[in-house]
Amino acid sequence: VIIVAFFGGEEGVSGDRTYAQPFFGVEFLQQIEVYYLTAGWVVVSAALMYLWSRTPVGRMANAVRDNPERAEFLGYSSRWVRFYSFVASGFFAGVSGGLFAINYEILTEENLNTASSGIILLVTFLGGVGFFFGPIIGAIAFTLLQTVLSLSTELWAFYAGILFLSTVMFFPGGLAGLLMMHVPVFKLGKASTLIMPYLKTLLPAAIGLMGLAALVEMTFHYRHGATGDNEMTVFWTTFDSHTLMPWLVAGAITLIGLGIAKVTAPALKEAWSEATTAGGAS
Repeated sequence: VIIVAFFGGEEGVSGDRTYAQPFFGVEFLQQIEVYYLTAGWVVVSAALMYLWSRTPVGRMANAVRDNPERAEFLGYSSRWVRFYSFVASGFFAGVSGGLFAINYEILTEENLNTASSGIILLVTFLGGVGFFFGPIIGAIAFTLLQTVLSLSTELWAFYAGILFLSTVMFFPGGLAGLLMMHVPVFKLGKASTLIMPYLKTLLPAAIGLMGLAALVEMTFHYRHGATGDNEMTVFWTTFDSHTLMPWLVAGAITLIGLGIAKVTAPALKEAWSEATTAGGAS
């Protein structure tokens, strides 16, 4: 590690928030006080980010991102727009870093490596870069995967990667784009026409994916489980992974669920086309 005397080497840079002077009588001795401080700054920062996105510089940042040459033809310097955007992002990153230091009171290499930067990009693209609330949705989804799903399986990172790849391949707008696709449907008053097609296609697809996940979990347990540890629990069901029956059941659920979804997919596509077209029955 560079400059061990300053950065602390593997031990990182540590601090103690209780050494600071009280802020309006609050000494931040309790974690709940740090929580409210962080929540307040998050709300303020989100509001400032939104206001920034509505300014001419913020709007031109989107234009420069999509087509820098066209922005230049309109008389805006893409270089300076990127510079101002970089300054603004540095400000909010500084706020985040300050809150991180107050909360954890330590900073190590693990918090500054390339994996951490990759997670931020994953969260952003998972939520959707074209919408203001996209990264927020991505952060919520990734946090749920990391905290809730990790309690049930060791392969949570694998599932997070599959979700990210599926989003990039099939829904480039991210989860936010997937939600915003339904805005015209609601405006046309045709949202009710999609309920049954969604149930007929997405419900079997979800069941099929659960069966596929069971096969993945069983394969992982079969290959990496301790010797003699044949029992495992998947979806609140305990069974012997070294017998044939669980594999047959999981395989049948996968094939039947995904098969039904494939058969009903054309009807869903047709219903979607009708729901997004003005006129006709509502």
